[in-house]
Amino acid sequence: MGTHIDPFAPSRHILDAYVNGGQYAGATVAVVHAEKEEPIFKYVTGWGGEKDGKDCGQWGEKALHRIYSMTKPITSVAAMMLIEGKSMALDDEIWKYIPEFKSPQVIIEGKNGDFSLVPAKSEITVRHLLTHTSGFGYGGLFHTGPSVKFYEEQGIKTFDQQLGQSSKDVAMALAKIPLLYHPGECIHYSLSTDVLGYLVEVVSGMALRDFMLEKILKPLKMNDTDFWVPPEKMSRLRPVFWKGDAFSHVETPNPTQKDCHTRGVGKMSPSTAGGAGLFSTCADYIRFMRMLLNKGTLDGVRILSEESVEIMTEKNHLPEGKDCNAMRVPTQFGTFPGEKGVGWCLLGTILLEDGVDKAVGCKMSTPGEYGWGGYASTYFQLDPKHKTGFVVLTQLIPSSSYPVRPQMKYAVNAALKGMRAELRALGIEV
Repeated sequence: MGTHIDPFAPSRHILDAYVNGGQYAGATVAVVHAEKEEPIFKYVTGWGGEKDGKDCGQWGEKALHRIYSMTKPITSVAAMMLIEGKSMALDDEIWKYIPEFKSPQVIIEGKNGDFSLVPAKSEITVRHLLTHTSGFGYGGLFHTGPSVKFYEEQGIKTFDQQLGQSSKDVAMALAKIPLLYHPGECIHYSLSTDVLGYLVEVVSGMALRDFMLEKILKPLKMNDTDFWVPPEKMSRLRPVFWKGDAFSHVETPNPTQKDCHTRGVGKMSPSTAGGAGLFSTCADYIRFMRMLLNKGTLDGVRILSEESVEIMTEKNHLPEGKDCNAMRVPTQFGTFPGEKGVGWCLLGTILLEDGVDKAVGCKMSTPGEYGWGGYASTYFQLDPKHKTGFVVLTQLIPSSSYPVRPQMKYAVNAALKGMRAELRALGIEV
């Protein structure tokens, strides 16, 4: 009699170890296939009691999470819908829609904190926004130097300040700040998607929230995904924690970044940040992932054409096919993202042909896998070739606290490789 080996046992073990070790209050993972309504695998682990007076139980598929930068792919899909409808083009210069961005300047750092400003070699395009090659920074995050003072002067230096303003306010502030580099010459994680969200508003004539609800969220039945959590859903909202002892709440030990984590909780917020503003659930995000794996459609509802999804997800859009490491910003400004073997599609990082041996945690991966994560240690990844993907949701800040992403990437991909024969036997092509 043979012994059954659970291929997902390592995935369970990884999350259980973080919870039992006191690093996470709870976590949920789900592995999906484009053609299966229910996940191939799902697992929930977490404390059932209280930490700091907050209920830490109920970490399941319907638990509400702050997904922060996992908002970016949804905003990018919104922009692609406008491109597909010919309301704008991928290589349009954004000043044509937002005149304040015409003729940007670039900051050139000298010695001893000195700097000069020079005209940018080219205008910022929609493609630059979608690939974080616009020249924008992220306030005081991921870069240092004299440029930070410009963000401080415009009131968008901290994450708290950025999420406390409307997309228009953030965009107008950025239009007054010199770029870190010439558009298209480097990649630097940035407020580009927040500007993209405002661009969606200008081109569509709709508020970003209204556009998302009408064109994406409601059609996909992502009924719990929004820029705020109404009072009747508050019991499902999981607390967000800062790395530290006893799951310290971010509101308490980090007063400089307090409001961004309570924004939209129980009351509507004026901020609809296209780069980091959404709340969502595992069940909802699965539907978004399956729409992408099905080339733009789900349950008979088409969001994007197959061609548009392929443009977004099956190509590295960095110049000359370079990886993020080759495109990284000079060290005085930081190097995020700067990974070898990884490029950038229009929804996040994409594993290149030579990336399996170069990129962290990708030994079991397939070239073409793409995805992105959020500030509170959330992450999703999709594999178009095998029509599979996974999402991990927890609520620990910052996302660099522990290596859960490469660990889960390796464990889930290894499990899926072991299951492919079994899935094919059931008529599911992988």
